[in-house]
Amino acid sequence: MTSTIYFLNGPNLNTLGTREPEIYGTTTLAGKPVVEVHLSNIHAREEIRHKSLIAPVAVGMIAGFGPVGYELAIAALKARL
Repeated sequence: MTSTIYFLNGPNLNTLGTREPEIYGTTTLAGKPVVEVHLSNIHAREEIRHKSLIAPVAVGMIAGFGPVGYELAIAALKARL
């Protein structure tokens, strides 16, 4: 069985599927395992970065490992699938 892994970058992912669907499409994050990845350690930065809008639907978060965070997220998703 083959699985597809999508990478989503950027803010406002909580509106994915409803915000400008002609541009962003209608797919939402519901029912899919999501790992939130941050290149920097958001908890060592400004207070505004400490609140995640994706965390309520994510199975986990990886932060502060730079680009290797994407590799860690893939490994985590593979283990979960």
